[in-house]
This record gives sequence, C-alpha cells and structure tokens, in this order.
Amino acid sequence: MARETKAEICQGLADEERRTARRIGNNTYRYIDRYGNTVVRFHHTNIVVIYSNGEKVLSHGGWTTITTKNKINDQIFPYVIYQKDFIWYLKGKGTTRKFFNGIKI
Repeated sequence: MARETKAEICQGLADEERRTARRIGNNTYRYIDRYGNTVVRFHHTNIVVIYSNGEKVLSHGGWTTITTKNKINDQIFPYVIYQKDFIWYLKGKGTTRKFFNGIKI
C-alpha cells in the first residue's frame, strides 16, 4: 500500500484528535482521543489504545500482516506478538495467549 497523507489516515477523527496527531512512522500516527487516551493509528486502523491507567488494547483490524504486527510490537515492549502456523500469539510476563482484536495487556 502506498504512503498516505495525514489527512487520509486521520479521516473520520474529530478535529481535536486530528490536531494532536503526530507522525511516528510510515502511515502511522499517534494522537490523543476525545477521552484523553493515546492512540496509535496505522493506515485507518487504531492498532493500540493506551489508557490513562497504562492498560493497552491491541487490534489488527483484520490486517494480519507482518507490517501491522511490527507496528504493534513497536508499542508494547516487553510484550511481543509472534506468528506460528498463520496464528498470532501475544507473549509476555511469563504467559502466551492467542491474539484477538481487543486483547488487553
């Protein structure tokens, strides 16, 4: 997929959210949502939401690509997502769980 502009990636966000959006990588922006949470958006998918209590909610939005996985991994250290036999897993703090959209860490 070609590089998208900030306007294209931030389409659908509230004006205030668009104003806080900062580019952190190719087709990747971090912004503050209307509730004060930090959100990492890759293309048109919010891949990581970081709540004020430190909890993170992860999503691939149906895009189970190596790039999406790497973009999420950039945000969740010391956790890591890896793939085995086409299935994503989340590993961290001594446990491994099958990944699903909306998984919390």
